[in-house]
Amino acid sequence: MRRRHLALVVAAIGLFIVALNARDQADATLVLEDVTVIDGTGAPPRPGTTIVVRGDRIADMFPTGSRAVPSGARRLATAGRYVIPGLIDSHVHLATTERPQALVEALLRATLLGGVTTVRDMGGSGPVLARLREAARDPAALSPDIHVAAVFAGPTAFWFIGDARVPYFNGGLLPGTAPWLVKVDETTNLRERVAAAKAWGAAGIKIHSDLTRSQVEAIASEARRQRLPVWSHATVGPAVPRDAVDARVVSISHADALVWQGRPSVPPLLFGRPAGMPDAIEQVPFDSAPVRDLLARMRSRNVLLEPTLYIGVEAASFAGDDRPRYDRQAAWAAAVTDLAHETGVAILAGTDAVGGSSPNLHVELQLLVERAGLSPLEAIRAATFNAARALGLAGEIGSIAVGRRADLVVLDGNPADDIRNTQTIRAVVRRGVVFERTEPMPVPPLGSPPPVDAARPPAPCLLYQS
Repeated sequence: MRRRHLALVVAAIGLFIVALNARDQADATLVLEDVTVIDGTGAPPRPGTTIVVRGDRIADMFPTGSRAVPSGARRLATAGRYVIPGLIDSHVHLATTERPQALVEALLRATLLGGVTTVRDMGGSGPVLARLREAARDPAALSPDIHVAAVFAGPTAFWFIGDARVPYFNGGLLPGTAPWLVKVDETTNLRERVAAAKAWGAAGIKIHSDLTRSQVEAIASEARRQRLPVWSHATVGPAVPRDAVDARVVSISHADALVWQGRPSVPPLLFGRPAGMPDAIEQVPFDSAPVRDLLARMRSRNVLLEPTLYIGVEAASFAGDDRPRYDRQAAWAAAVTDLAHETGVAILAGTDAVGGSSPNLHVELQLLVERAGLSPLEAIRAATFNAARALGLAGEIGSIAVGRRADLVVLDGNPADDIRNTQTIRAVVRRGVVFERTEPMPVPPLGSPPPVDAARPPAPCLLYQS
């Protein structure tokens, strides 16, 4: 099913255009006049605001009409619309499966035009990811910015053995020796391996699987020493979630895997995650004492939770006769995310499955609101400001403020009133370059469409004023 969905991306290429030649915009002054700004921090919307972009930066913001816009600026027909920061998907895998180049390019294009201006790739083929990452640095690229993790895992991780994709993952190198996929055992020189990952261009270190508590602590400590953020699976087995939290990682992924904090041991791993998850869910209530204690420790150590609710709901949709068990697992993940949010743990939005002809991040945002108790503004923060924090880039992206990079999404509908309105995309600004949609964004599978608004034009119109 997912392959068929991805294949639709190629057919969708004709739905998008670039508003102006991207290279012509590099040094231009751009004005988004009379918009409602939702800045990504969770602050209330600010209606009647004008944003001035110069080059790739937000140069000014002021109440519309309080002063004149710069002479000669290009002005967008944005009056009455809504602007949010460019969305950040904090969990994608762009190169875990070999795909035709045309399909990958179309996928990235659809992701960008779906409002996602940055992604955190959590591991895959290093040569492929390096090429995509470098290409995305061009402001004219029809791609989100790509920040890639270097994966550190134990010897039995599927990155190194037991998977037909191992040669692809490792780029033809001896499995575990590549700077982007590091096999950790008692002989590993972590100082050298972290330095090699950083030199390769890793944006952070991902702690993945088959690691002990002491190994998790050692990896995290060395990565911090070399000024790289550390991200972890919630359970890396035999280490449990508390071990990652006590190691002070920046974020942990997969809310359902928090269940192993309430079990006496972690079973063998299957594709990087402990087997037997549905059974564990039946035995450990989401609000049990061990889980509550874990969430309190996450809050006190400022560890972000990336629930990846979408991937659980998607797995349930494909589960066949096992659907009730997977539905319960997805419900447990949503409930523990709600409890984490209530406890004061910061939430981070990531999908573990970027999407096809439209980004799945919009579905993740809906799930955070509808099942995990976040308000629309809090869900937007999870996919903007909090995501930038996880990358160590909160001073650069993830919010709308003077001096921040001009990564913006122009919407027809108000997402603070209804999170489904993040799909009403009229245009995307990435690094100051404007890209327009010529047709509405398709609703992602498992997502709900935006509400019908009679005031909204039935078809997009060009944003640039004459």
